[in-house]
Amino acid sequence: MAEFADDNKDFRLILSEKEKFLLRISSITDLSVPPVILDQLFPILSEGSLPEDFEKSQLMHDPSMVSYFLKKLYEQNENQNALFTGIDDIFDHLTQDDMYVLLSEMSPLQQFDESEVCEWKHAYSTHLLMNQLINENGFSQLRYLVPLMLLHDIGKQVLRVLVPEESKEIARIAQLKKIPRSIAEKEILNLTHAEAGARLFQEWNFPESVYKPILYHHSNNIPEEFVLETALIQFVNWVDCNARGIPAKPLNKATMAAAGIEEIDTQYWIARHKEIVKETNAYFEPDGIMNINSIKYGTPAKTGVSNGGTTL
Repeated sequence: MAEFADDNKDFRLILSEKEKFLLRISSITDLSVPPVILDQLFPILSEGSLPEDFEKSQLMHDPSMVSYFLKKLYEQNENQNALFTGIDDIFDHLTQDDMYVLLSEMSPLQQFDESEVCEWKHAYSTHLLMNQLINENGFSQLRYLVPLMLLHDIGKQVLRVLVPEESKEIARIAQLKKIPRSIAEKEILNLTHAEAGARLFQEWNFPESVYKPILYHHSNNIPEEFVLETALIQFVNWVDCNARGIPAKPLNKATMAAAGIEEIDTQYWIARHKEIVKETNAYFEPDGIMNINSIKYGTPAKTGVSNGGTTL
């Protein structure tokens, strides 16, 4: 359990405080789906079957849904070391009957306020950016990081489930002080959403190559394993936050260097990513595909990719 502790503080004190909270995560069997998602699912579920092209739906990129699908896959021994490279790959391993049952069982979230809409946008646009980065820099062996970006902040949902009042206070303090949410989490809970999300996925039998990069994506410490994966997640998260005007910790240069990323044109990536942000934001406009008054489901964003060098 030591990897979940902060080396800069009294280890024994942190272990006794954190473990009581982290152990509660083992009781979480699924995560809530926001009503904006459920409102579009109900008409489809009432028909008794899913459309043939349902896996291409924008709705199927919701972090809660993706994490739940992966949980069911990782419960099977033959999948315990599998790394799923995209939504279509996940759906290839689940039958439509499986998906229908899973979707029918998912629990609703009582409120889906503006801050949570922003979290959905952040998760979705980071996964689009990771897709571009992977394609253009030849990191084909790390393609599983594309769907992983949908899940990298799932710990925020874990905190909302376990400590809803504290989560509201964290959001309030982060906004008031204009500081990264992870810093406010440390102030109030002495742990971050990165730690909470990593523990959840560890409890759900996700492989280390999934939960460890999530664990370290806000850490100043360099992980012993999955350094490049962690660096890429940190970079993509940082770019999206800057493109959206969200407070973010500076990039950890030591982690970037350890990953072999010697040179990063940050302004290029931020300026370019603003187009993805603009497109993602439009999904929630009155005629957007995530609006409950719009069509039942829509197709994912189409973003151009090209092959390039290994310098970000």
